[in-house]
Amino acid sequence: TGSKEAEKGEEDAGGQSNLRKIVAAGGGAHKFEQMFRDVLNVNLVQMKEMQSVVDGLMFLDAHGPHGELFAVNPDTGEMEERDWPEDLLPCLIVNMGSGVSVIRISANTQPEEQPNGGDTSSATSFSGFVASNGRVRYERVGGTSCGGATFVGLCRLLTSARSFDQALHLAEQGDASTVDKLVGDIYGSEGCADLGMAATVTAANFGKFTLDGTLTDSLSHITSEVDLARSALQMVIQASSVLVRAFMLERVFFVGGFLEDNHLARKLLSKTMKGLGGEAWFLRHSDFLGALGSLGHCLSKVHHFQV
Repeated sequence: TGSKEAEKGEEDAGGQSNLRKIVAAGGGAHKFEQMFRDVLNVNLVQMKEMQSVVDGLMFLDAHGPHGELFAVNPDTGEMEERDWPEDLLPCLIVNMGSGVSVIRISANTQPEEQPNGGDTSSATSFSGFVASNGRVRYERVGGTSCGGATFVGLCRLLTSARSFDQALHLAEQGDASTVDKLVGDIYGSEGCADLGMAATVTAANFGKFTLDGTLTDSLSHITSEVDLARSALQMVIQASSVLVRAFMLERVFFVGGFLEDNHLARKLLSKTMKGLGGEAWFLRHSDFLGALGSLGHCLSKVHHFQV
């Protein structure tokens, strides 16, 4: 069927839409909107992506299963369950995908009138999910283009890896200290002691590519491609962690597709956050925050169920 036929069949004799409705968030909700209407007779009700992620977190806080929240031991990599904090807000969500977004969520003590008569599907400042702690306010406070796509792209350029899984497999075997310039490389052990910094702290990602500021003609001093992959991964992790430090709150949730089954990244995040005086928190269903937020919006706003 063509788009014109779909438009003709959109309303029945009573003037009511006969398209099935599915609430969706993200780029696909816009990119494939017409395809869903033409092929599946489905109307994608678009929800703001940040709102869906925030609402998904609030949904898990209120209804999530036991053991949902966990931290990772920075030394062993073992998962350690955490109880949801009694006071969740304020908190940060670090959404790590192709790039990275940092979202700050806080309690909204003075709710403002919502646009569109209370329909929050196009709201940008407030979450549409009402939890036991009331309506919340959220904003994107920062981000970086150095994310999961950066890691994969660099590994495709510098190593034999051709996929995310292959790049991660290489990184798991690597040693970034053969690639990165460390504080100890610059100051020596005594100088590091005077600075009060560990000699193993990264001073410059891929810094050992240079000698006296001049790009070397050969990569022969690099141990292997696994070290390059490990350095690329650590650069992404460190960039996000340092960014989060600027907005440091006690409660920081790291979510997103980049962390799916990425045990090494979780361990490195935990180690870096510990060094910055904080703790990284993770969710077992973090990949589904947008879907959960969309579901809550669908039930409460489209079908008028109380979530």
